Amino acid sequence: MKKILNHIKNKSVFTRIFLATLSVCVIIITVFAIITYSILERGLNSEIERMLNNSATLIADTISAGVAPTSLDSALRESAKTLGIRTTVVDSDGKVIIDSSADSDSMSNHIGRSEIRSALDGKKSFVARYSQTIGKKMLYAALPALKNSSGGYKYCVRQSVPLADIAKISELFAAEIMTISIAAVILAALFSWRIARSIALPLVKLTDVASTYAEGDLEAPVPHSKIPEISQLGDSLSEMAATLRKRINSLNKRTCELGEIFEHMSEAVFICSSDGEIRRLNKSCNALFPNAVQHSAAASSFRNSSILDAIDETFAAKKTIYREIELGDDKVYALVGSPLPYQAKKERALFVLRDVSDSKRAERMRREFAAGASHELKTPITAVRMSAETICDLDDISQIKHFVRIILRESERMSNLVDDMLLLSRIEFTEKNVRENFSLFPVSAAISEAVSVHESELSAKNDNIQVDCPGALEMRGDFCLIQMAVSNLISNAVKYGGDSCSIRIAARRKFDDIEISVSDTGPGISAADLPRVFERFFRADKGRSRALGGTGLGLAIVKHIAILHGGGVAVSSTPGSGSIFTITFKA
Repeated sequence: MKKILNHIKNKSVFTRIFLATLSVCVIIITVFAIITYSILERGLNSEIERMLNNSATLIADTISAGVAPTSLDSALRESAKTLGIRTTVVDSDGKVIIDSSADSDSMSNHIGRSEIRSALDGKKSFVARYSQTIGKKMLYAALPALKNSSGGYKYCVRQSVPLADIAKISELFAAEIMTISIAAVILAALFSWRIARSIALPLVKLTDVASTYAEGDLEAPVPHSKIPEISQLGDSLSEMAATLRKRINSLNKRTCELGEIFEHMSEAVFICSSDGEIRRLNKSCNALFPNAVQHSAAASSFRNSSILDAIDETFAAKKTIYREIELGDDKVYALVGSPLPYQAKKERALFVLRDVSDSKRAERMRREFAAGASHELKTPITAVRMSAETICDLDDISQIKHFVRIILRESERMSNLVDDMLLLSRIEFTEKNVRENFSLFPVSAAISEAVSVHESELSAKNDNIQVDCPGALEMRGDFCLIQMAVSNLISNAVKYGGDSCSIRIAARRKFDDIEISVSDTGPGISAADLPRVFERFFRADKGRSRALGGTGLGLAIVKHIAILHGGGVAVSSTPGSGSIFTITFKA
């Protein structure tokens, strides 16, 4: 409690309330004391004047009744000793007849005294002045006595009391009033202290609670006050704390959610300040740039001039910028830099790097595909047009039939090319839909279907084909696509293997994969052409390939079917000894 009181006394609100209340009380007490003293002093003076007037009137009436003034001398002296009132009787000539406090014979003529002249003229008079006879300041009351036949008065009765005695009574009054006033001031101080404390203590407690809230502790209880206004303030503070708790909890939840999203974004994201310091980065950014850590310099974190230039440009332009950044291993990232709008000591910007390598690669492949398709279609289209133009000028039926056969052959070639392009596009761009139709099937069934498609070709060229596939070997995938991949490999072996070629198809399980290989004893492929055999429209012998009706997409289709099934392709060849094409699928 003592600590709280000391704390309150140091607060200006307590001092102001205490001093204001005490000042008002002191002013009221002072005014009341002055007024009381003034009233008492006036009352005292009035009472003394009344007493002197009554006493003088009694003596004047006695003299007017025919009693000689000299006969009253002894009584008046006794009265002066008892009551302290001096009585003087002066005749109309100013001679002092009797005086209760002095020898009348030795006293000078009093006709010059103002109160004596007024009384002899028939007027009452009250005068305060210095008495030369006694040597003191006195309060005089003079009355006329014994009216004569001429209308004047024969005597003047004067009574007086020392002003010093009146002053003593006034001082006594003043002392009593001062004592009461001091007591009243003390009580007022206690009253003011109590009022100031009753107001200041709850306010200080509310201030402490508010400070606690400002420090982040919103669970502190709000003290109750008997003063309605302060109690209402406390209720408002309590409601504010409850509202802040809800908002802070909501913000914390949102911050956690945003933090989780930020950390687990697949894109590399980092926040950089204008002085080049990395303020924050996510896991993807750290995985992409192992040297990048929080609060490190961007120059040492990224070590890439393109990224550093993009950071500088973002802060210089003060707007969102877009850049493509090339990193190692043919990786292309789209970088977006955006200045952050919130206030901070140093400007900050958010940077996002998204891997667009696949889209760039797909775009490049589409361009190459379009260029290759245009090139491949140009030859048959040209052949068809030239044949049609030639037919227009021919009359010989046999020649016309020859060119019609050319048109038919080239049309079939264009049809095959379009079919292969559509198939390749379906495999490339609808992978998810294709995978949804995967099913379990025997590998031997797909191989048998592929072989049956080429039986007539095999017989025509006197080729020998062998199949080595366990009957229990199964895989999950698209049966038609697997059959097509094997069929394309058989077709290549038949076309380029020559007559009486031996073709062998083998299938086996290798760990978690299914491996299908198609080998032939044909002329083989040169080492320079091996890396490109699975590219679209690539032909090792272009003239021979076109003559055989190939579209240049067969092996590319095989490759994408393998990739679709989570596998890959491989080829090995020795010129003059044949080739071996291998497809790997996930079992």
